[in-house]
Amino acid sequence: MQAHLYGESRNLGYACSYIPIEIIMAAGMGPYRILPEPAPSEADAYIHPQTCFFVKSLLANILKGAYSQINGIVLANSCDAMSRLADLVQQYSPDLPVMFLDVPKKKDDDSVKYFATELMRFANRLTKQYQISGITKDSLNKAIKACNQVRRLMEKVFALQTSGNTCEKCSDIFKLCMDGTRQDISSFTKSINDILSRMQPIGPSDAKSRIVLTGNAIFNANLIEHIENAGAAVAVVDTCLGERHYGTLVEEGTADPYEALAKRYLMKPPCARMEGIGQRILQLKEKVAGTGANGVICIVPKYCDFLLYEIPSLKDNIGVPFLICENDYSMDNEQIKARVDAFLEILEGGGRNA
Repeated sequence: MQAHLYGESRNLGYACSYIPIEIIMAAGMGPYRILPEPAPSEADAYIHPQTCFFVKSLLANILKGAYSQINGIVLANSCDAMSRLADLVQQYSPDLPVMFLDVPKKKDDDSVKYFATELMRFANRLTKQYQISGITKDSLNKAIKACNQVRRLMEKVFALQTSGNTCEKCSDIFKLCMDGTRQDISSFTKSINDILSRMQPIGPSDAKSRIVLTGNAIFNANLIEHIENAGAAVAVVDTCLGERHYGTLVEEGTADPYEALAKRYLMKPPCARMEGIGQRILQLKEKVAGTGANGVICIVPKYCDFLLYEIPSLKDNIGVPFLICENDYSMDNEQIKARVDAFLEILEGGGRNA
């Protein structure tokens, strides 16, 4: 196992970007983002076949013991399928401690207060489950400061990458984001600084098209590399592992760090499980305009109801050609690659038939 910021070697897995990793760090544990290998059919005996393929893959990986490196898992009510996943893990993998976090879908004052209380409950559960002496205000503020430093550095990385005139491709930046899910925070900070030192301006990009890649369950760089190999550029990855994950800082040094965490995690750039489709449309339009993108590709796993419900509104309001790639949580899908190739050809021709 890896060594972490607070000298502990215990890892706590989490499967949702609305789970505050600062609390895990303040408990002396290492946050470990669980990114399952595609295996949806292997879970069909335990969960309805028409369930989100990401959730099914996560369940299949847990059942076959793929996460021996973690000492427990935190799940949230990001959707109904994830809520049911917590019940299934408790039933079929009882040796893996499961903690469940109730995340509001609204962002008003009452939701922030409720979520702050829920975060305190989560912290208390951690201290009891792993016999930790306690999570203090100082340890939380220390973790908040460390995570904010990473967010500030990643903001610089994204700003340079979206400009389109550096030697680092989007696939390299996405792999950096992947590293951040597994590395301890000090190692990840070093990795960010290393890539920043290499991101020197090289002049305007010669890419034929610029793409905004949006969606949710994109957990490998295969599709990004495919787009780049086709001569196009991915201007930004607007997902819960890309820019959206690092947006918005937590207020530092507060008397109530739980409230500060609740505000940040509810106010950060939202995914489809949160209310506010108007805000998401506006933010996506701003990303398209700010990067000069001439097309959007939206990746969504089958049966992801929240995102599938919103796609027609996104498609009709963004103002550039919009490709929807519903998938089986596998970016090696040849059908998806063929559709992306056809979409890029349309964009190169001016997008008239998109």
